Amino acid sequence: MPAVLIVPDKFKGSLSETQVADAIAAGLRRDRPDLDVASVPVADGGEGTLAAAVASGFDLVPVEAHGPAGGERPAPSVSR
Repeated sequence: MPAVLIVPDKFKGSLSETQVADAIAAGLRRDRPDLDVASVPVADGGEGTLAAAVASGFDLVPVEAHGPAGGERPAPSVSR
């Protein structure tokens, strides 16, 4: 069975990386139901990186981080 791996980044301002992957996979499956389709959303380190990590199986973990003024602030992080 042919296999396809979809590894998209977001389409800024329109679709998240997960939505892009889902749309590509749906189109492939519609035209080629015999394909084994898998997707791994990615991000380039900017906005969307946490969402891509969570979509890939990581969990959000709340942490405290030092803000720009030195005080502690809640911040998201990921853990497997």
